[in-house]
Amino acid sequence: MEHMPYSLGVDLGASFTAAAIADDLGTHAAQLSPLLVVPSVIYVSPDGTLLTGDAALRAGESEPSRLVRGFKKRLGDPTPLIIAGTSYTPEQLMAAQLRDIVSEVAAQRGEAAQSIVLTYPVTWGPFRAEHFARIADLAGIDASTTITEPVATATHLNAKGGVNDGDVLAIVDFGTDAVTVTLLRKGADGFSILGTPEDADRGGSADFDDAMRTLCDQKLGGKISALDPTSPTELAMLAAVDDVCRTAKETLSARNDASISVDLPDGAHRLTVTREEFARLIRPSVRLAMAALRRTIGSAEIEEDAVTSIVLTGGASRIPLIAEELAELERPVSAIHHPKLTVALGAAHAARSLGPGPSSSEDDASPRPIVSPVSATGSSTERSFWPPSRRTLIGAAIAGFVVLVVLAVALILPLVSGPPSSLAPVSPTAGEQETEAPKAEVVSPEEAPEAAADIVPTKVSPVVENGTTTAGLYWYISTAGAANDWGVAELHNGVAEMPGIALASTDSGLRAQWSTPNWLSQFYVQLRDEVLDLSEIAAEDGALVFDLTVLSGSASKLQVAAHCVYPCVSSVDITEAVAALEPNTTAHMIVPAQCFTTSGLDATKVNTPFLLIGQGEFTVTVNNIRWENESGAHPDAMTC
Repeated sequence: MEHMPYSLGVDLGASFTAAAIADDLGTHAAQLSPLLVVPSVIYVSPDGTLLTGDAALRAGESEPSRLVRGFKKRLGDPTPLIIAGTSYTPEQLMAAQLRDIVSEVAAQRGEAAQSIVLTYPVTWGPFRAEHFARIADLAGIDASTTITEPVATATHLNAKGGVNDGDVLAIVDFGTDAVTVTLLRKGADGFSILGTPEDADRGGSADFDDAMRTLCDQKLGGKISALDPTSPTELAMLAAVDDVCRTAKETLSARNDASISVDLPDGAHRLTVTREEFARLIRPSVRLAMAALRRTIGSAEIEEDAVTSIVLTGGASRIPLIAEELAELERPVSAIHHPKLTVALGAAHAARSLGPGPSSSEDDASPRPIVSPVSATGSSTERSFWPPSRRTLIGAAIAGFVVLVVLAVALILPLVSGPPSSLAPVSPTAGEQETEAPKAEVVSPEEAPEAAADIVPTKVSPVVENGTTTAGLYWYISTAGAANDWGVAELHNGVAEMPGIALASTDSGLRAQWSTPNWLSQFYVQLRDEVLDLSEIAAEDGALVFDLTVLSGSASKLQVAAHCVYPCVSSVDITEAVAALEPNTTAHMIVPAQCFTTSGLDATKVNTPFLLIGQGEFTVTVNNIRWENESGAHPDAMTC
């Protein structure tokens, strides 16, 4: 039997994965499931086999600790995910997804695709884009090229007709965790990016799912939030609640109300939610997307009326409120008929244009990865200090079952170039670590270092004492760089250097030198495969205390932070406090634990007990870093 040649486009999404086929009959979605898309989830079998999609979900029902989601966001992170005791990189997991999808389509079609195009987020920097380009090799597949998701969307629209040369499209993608806004202009050679694409850190479909769950929880008197995610039974209830809330959200896109039935420990409950109630909760997030669109238009230095059309895509794009709010711009607004498939369809069109066989020549006319330009100054740097997005209840619950060694590089998700692209390395290099130092833990009073006058801590967790780092803790530096593409380096043999920041371990503490007036850099200390429970310290007027000496220069921005397994982070701005110091003067800094816990720190699972992130040209030394109880009540403690 003779088979029709075809090309394949694949969109490995954060929550769902889609594929599309282009052949002589046209372009259409691949039948990956009855719903066309499959969930982006992996199940690690006891024998090491990786199951993906619906098969993974079925297998994970009985063993949720072997199930993992959200790994796309970790791409480029050298720290592995530990699943059922085995290490995996995000690239390996995404390669397993890709291999299964390509194999499934080949089985359905009776032959392999002639060319394949993969898509990736436009806000990824070169580092993550390069890592993504390796996934096809790991999967044993000849992928012709990669293109950005908004370019794929525009390619699909162009194939349908109606996009003219010179048209400017505003692609607003309501993804899982963020809203990505991109301006594209069609020219003779295809689509080019205008201005700086932006990720708004609120307004993704997960935020809307959270809003629906919050609405249901309010109507049920807090019975949903009272569920215990460490209980297998109540974890299953949480998962079921998430499913019905997601369905209700989608129902309200077509109807004014939706009925919900949920099973809770005290029995079954039935309630009704309305479109108006839901809109009231999500309106602030939708307006953030509107603001991101206006900023993106401004970065392109064009007027709003120069935008030909606003195109809504992504799983949440059909929510009526979104189009209503965007109508303020007085530009045509259109929603894609199949928002979860658009990117894959555009990728298939692009793959079809390549012709048979793989091609990576710089001379051909194939679509190229497009990296968004990032200004080294201005608003993009300002937005780097915004806090990260929330974690869902079910996400936190799964994190309790799946031991993820998630060691974060950046304090804040840079909103222009996407999240940091590299995290702490895997292999220990203990050259600079003092193995005879005490283990990272809360110590008894007699082991505690001398405290500030008139305060006697009874619980102390030391990080650095007299220049010696506590065993089990490792130091790293990272910098955004001019391209806002975060890199990382580990302290080795007492030193670490990257363009813009250098760190050295000395007898007088950690000496850090910043030479980054236009972007952020940081240094931080982490545990590799454990967490610290600092909840007792925090509850007893605890504080993070450290000695800081300004050796030279001044910081335009400086924050101290702690992480509780990324994306659980919290920070405190100390710019003004440090600016008041005279050169070569040592200040005993006391930052109350409540400053961190009230802004998101989960003190029961701290994996980064100290992080200093700043911008400017300055040099400081920090020493005698520790968490201790009682000190938060000291009269010299900072106010939150």
